[in-house]
Amino acid sequence: MYLKLKFSILFLLLSNLTQAQKATWDKTLPTKELKVQEIKNQIIDKEEKLYQLIESLHYNSPIYDWESYITFDSKEKLQLHIDRYQKIIKKISHNPNLFSICNEINNLNHKINAKKEDACKRLNKDLSMAKKNVRNAKTRLKELSGIEEKENNDVNSHLKEMDLLDEEIRNESEKSKTISNKLDALNGNNKISSIDDFLATTNNTPTDFLSEQENNNIDDFLSDSREDSSDDFLSEANNSTDFKITTKNNLQGVVNTKGDILIPFKNWEILEYKQGIAKVSIVVKEKNFGTKESPYLYLSTIYKIGFVDASGNLINEFTLKSKRIKRRSYKVTGLYLLHDDYKRDKRKEEYEKNQKRLKEKQALNRAKEWELNQIYQ
Repeated sequence: MYLKLKFSILFLLLSNLTQAQKATWDKTLPTKELKVQEIKNQIIDKEEKLYQLIESLHYNSPIYDWESYITFDSKEKLQLHIDRYQKIIKKISHNPNLFSICNEINNLNHKINAKKEDACKRLNKDLSMAKKNVRNAKTRLKELSGIEEKENNDVNSHLKEMDLLDEEIRNESEKSKTISNKLDALNGNNKISSIDDFLATTNNTPTDFLSEQENNNIDDFLSDSREDSSDDFLSEANNSTDFKITTKNNLQGVVNTKGDILIPFKNWEILEYKQGIAKVSIVVKEKNFGTKESPYLYLSTIYKIGFVDASGNLINEFTLKSKRIKRRSYKVTGLYLLHDDYKRDKRKEEYEKNQKRLKEKQALNRAKEWELNQIYQ
């Protein structure tokens, strides 16, 4: 009952409002909302216009940071990128409508207290990134110019060094030929005859031996030889194959098939043996010559050659000769890197190979000079 009464009073009050008061009431309630909606519509229109304007510039927004410029090794490619981004910078900077529209959008958002990001943010970011890419590309371009200049300087220096090395190698080669001629001549003059030639020039051959005995009394000869069997005498005098050159405890000697020692075991190399005479070679001196990397590259040996009898005593004068052997040398290997380091390392490898040739020739010449001096002494 009480509620019915309240509603009846409220209805009477509302029905007594004038028409003007009703119109004012209707307009007052939605005014703010209409204005907000109207501003939002304006923002949408301007954002669409801004988007279309950006699209008309054809620069593929957003622009990304090209950090990979540091690996570029083509100046032409870098210049293309510089030209492209400079055009983008010009398009954005020289178009006042772009920033005018985005500033209007910012103002409208401010009116309705809309918490949106700066409408110019995309433009500013693209502009900033384009400028950064231009700077990075120009920096790399400058680096490449510096690298090219250094490369040219390195090439010129390398060519000069190689010319000097080649000249040194030629000089060492000429020096080597001169020393070799002297050494070959010396070794040639010191030529050792074979054991047959040696026996032919002495009185130790069987023919000489028999002819000498013919001058003596035959009875004396027979009486002196009674202690030995005639068979043994003939076997020792004529059988030149009944022997063997053998090594025992790093010493070399000659024995027959019975094990009898024909030439004593000594620290020598027996080259030939015949009828109680041996041609032997004895090492006098040895010395290594080489480089820092290969200190034992060459082994030079001075040795003497002569003839000894069954007691190991020298029959003639020893003759000095020389020889050398070359051992395996170290290899020059390059470290192959990428990009700018590759050519530099190839040059280094080429230089080291020539330097190795020079050092080996110098070591060879030192060895030859040592041999020459030892034989002359």
